[in-house]
Amino acid sequence: MVSINNPKKSIIQAIVILGIVLFYDTLIDVLLFLIHTIFELIHTIFEIIEQALDLMIEHLFNTDLHSTQIIVFYILLSIGSFVAFKAINVLSMWYKIWIEKAKYFWNETKLTLSYYSEKLVLLEKIRQWSIVMVLISLIMVFIFS
Repeated sequence: MVSINNPKKSIIQAIVILGIVLFYDTLIDVLLFLIHTIFELIHTIFEIIEQALDLMIEHLFNTDLHSTQIIVFYILLSIGSFVAFKAINVLSMWYKIWIEKAKYFWNETKLTLSYYSEKLVLLEKIRQWSIVMVLISLIMVFIFS
């Protein structure tokens, strides 16, 4: 919510929102580039670990190429399964926390807006709703033009 008590915060929020609206295509491209770079980095790290395990197992146990690849596959499968299991547990916990925060924010916003609208006179309510309708119309024109 935009705060009247803190004008610096309101100005910064307005600038960020304006930047997102004006440069959404550039922000999407940058976000996709960052996601792609992260996946490339993860893949490179995986390949380095796989090569190191290949060399280590081949040297320690004196196995042929096929046996080494099978051993490395099952080691990496075990590690990947453990990491995926832990990640699912952490993500489900974060999801529950996020849902609780979203419910709390929604309820607080509803209460604040209902209290604010109860205090307004009819002319102010009409003025507020006309501003909202004009903004929605401008957003629709911006999106669909």
